[in-house]
Amino acid sequence: MPCLLTSGFTSDCLEGAGGVKEVFFQNWEDFSAGITFDGTTGEVDALPEATLYRYVPLKNSASWSDAAVPSQENGTLFFTQTITLRLSGLSMAKRNEILNLSKAKVIAFVRTMQDQIWIIGRQTGLYLSTGTSGTGAARGDFNGYELTMTADEPLMAEKLEAYTSVPFDNFADITVSPAYPGVS
Repeated sequence: MPCLLTSGFTSDCLEGAGGVKEVFFQNWEDFSAGITFDGTTGEVDALPEATLYRYVPLKNSASWSDAAVPSQENGTLFFTQTITLRLSGLSMAKRNEILNLSKAKVIAFVRTMQDQIWIIGRQTGLYLSTGTSGTGAARGDFNGYELTMTADEPLMAEKLEAYTSVPFDNFADITVSPAYPGVS
């Protein structure tokens, strides 16, 4: 039997929190080679040289999911990875960059509320599946951009090895833009 189970799981302590702190995007082609994995943990332990562009969504407005899509009839399995995020405020600078993002095949790194970073769209790339911008009608309505990016991947997302103090500080060839305060 080629798909042997190797372990079970018990309930974890109640210490998790849902949500996404930030998402980092870059062109998929920059990561088509140079990603390596730890032979023991399976976590990503090396990335190629690149600048990642940091998008910080509004509080409690971003999510990431990795949905299994099996077909017993066809003998197939893939995973639909979906990122949604809201960016506040309308501006020409944001409009122009979101226009670039909407046309590009990208890879994403999602930083969760648990300070874990997961790589999304690694093998096939992410594409914009829906996007809206607007002001709403009432004073308290959302004003900005809402984006949904999706990828159909052969495997579930992989986790990056833990960073020390700021995201990607353990990957010497990665630059984050805009940079974190106090980091050059």
